Amino acid sequence: MVMESGKGGDQLDTGKRQQDDVRTSNIMAGKAIADAVRTSLGPRGMDKMMETSSGEVIITNDGATILRHMTVSHPAAKMMVELSKSQDIEAGDGTTSVVVLAGGLLNACSTLLSRGLHPNQISDAFQLAMGKAEEIMKGMAIPVDFNDKESLVKCTTTSLSSKVNNPPVLHQQSPPPLPQTVVSSQALTPLLTNSP
Repeated sequence: MVMESGKGGDQLDTGKRQQDDVRTSNIMAGKAIADAVRTSLGPRGMDKMMETSSGEVIITNDGATILRHMTVSHPAAKMMVELSKSQDIEAGDGTTSVVVLAGGLLNACSTLLSRGLHPNQISDAFQLAMGKAEEIMKGMAIPVDFNDKESLVKCTTTSLSSKVNNPPVLHQQSPPPLPQTVVSSQALTPLLTNSP
């Protein structure tokens, strides 16, 4: 809202500009964190070399490790790091993906804001998109039979391929931990199927 004349109009204009500046700063900080880990994502992800405050050198392409060792002071950037930690606690995987996805959403927000959309409209649209995405994911889901050992080994191999230093070995033959993991998951079947 911009008023043509008077002291009150100048104050409203300045207040809106400051609000936009804060919003832009938050978006840029979040995108910077996402950009920092984006190149480490996937099977062709690049390693990052970091030096800790104690002088220790760490080389990794694990997004959670990269984020854990970053010194972050901006509140929005800290939220991205916390997002990664929450993903690790909830799922144990996808820490880089969730940050890159959030960075992409922030980029989309920036574009929509520059077109003049109100933040509430953008938030409402994201809520609708989330509902639709959930519906699509449920439609794509394939039921897993916990008694089918071959399918469980395939699932386990896929899940662990990002956590093992030499993923091609997983595709040639099952390493020793996989059958144990599958047997453990089969033992949990009654707990999983009877949960509310």
